[in-house]
Parts: sequence; structure tokens; C-alpha cells
Amino acid sequence: MKTFKAFIVFVLCALAQSALARLVPPYRTVRVDFCLIALVAYALRGDEQRGFLLGVLAGLATDLIGGGRLGICALGYGAVGFVVGGLQENLLRGTLVARALLIIIVTVIGSAVIYYVLRLHGPTHNYLVELRRTLLFTAVATAVVAPFVLIRLEKRRHD
Repeated sequence: MKTFKAFIVFVLCALAQSALARLVPPYRTVRVDFCLIALVAYALRGDEQRGFLLGVLAGLATDLIGGGRLGICALGYGAVGFVVGGLQENLLRGTLVARALLIIIVTVIGSAVIYYVLRLHGPTHNYLVELRRTLLFTAVATAVVAPFVLIRLEKRRHD
């Protein structure tokens, strides 16, 4: 049941991202990755296996809603979930900088996995440009928002 609830949250996050991209043109360049934030929040509560499973579900939700190649984001988010699931939650308590740094690192990991999988399937097209844009804009925007969301969720969970 918890996994199904997480999948519903990932679908809602993917819908929000898709709607914002259509309604707010600058959001296509500088976007906050809501699915990544939700994945980190859920994956910190489990281990590597649960993190990977949740990552695959988050990626599938993103692929289904976003219209990308099915399974590509699932691999990227799966890698992110595995890494985050392996971390101890205590390492990230109390410091915004550590949480922001975690978000930047896992954004880079997920984007790199997606880039290399796409590269294996044909010409790189403009994926390297997309990777740079992701690293510059999405990672930073998500890292600014995510720590506050994660702290809020943590407080809510302990109440």
C-alpha cells in the first residue's frame, strides 16, 4: 500500500511538472524536479532496494506523463533511488546545505544515467546540451526548493 501511495504521489508530481511546463514557458528552462524531491523523501525512509523500486516507479510516472521514451527516466530515477536509499537519514538532519548538496548530486547522477542510456541508443543529438542545462538550471532550482520541502515533510511525519 505504501508503494502504491508513493506511485500516486509520483504521478501527481509528474502531472504538476507537465502542466507547469505548458503554462509557464520559462519553467522549461529553469524547472524544479518535483518527482526527484518526492523520490528523495520516500527513499530516505528505506534501503537501497526500496529506493531503487521507488525510483523506477517515479521514472515510469515521468515517462508516462512526460511522453519520453518509456523506461529511460525509470533507469535514471532508479539509480537516484538506489543511492539515496543507501544513505542514512541521520546524515541529512538539520542542515539545509547537506540536503541541497544531496539534491544536486542525485540530479547529476540521474541526468548522467539518462544521457548515457540515450547515447547508447543512437546519436547523441542535443543530449549533451540538455545534460549541461539540467546540471546548471534544474539541479540548482531543485536544490533551492527541496531542502525546505524535505524539512516540512520530516516535521509532518514526526507530528
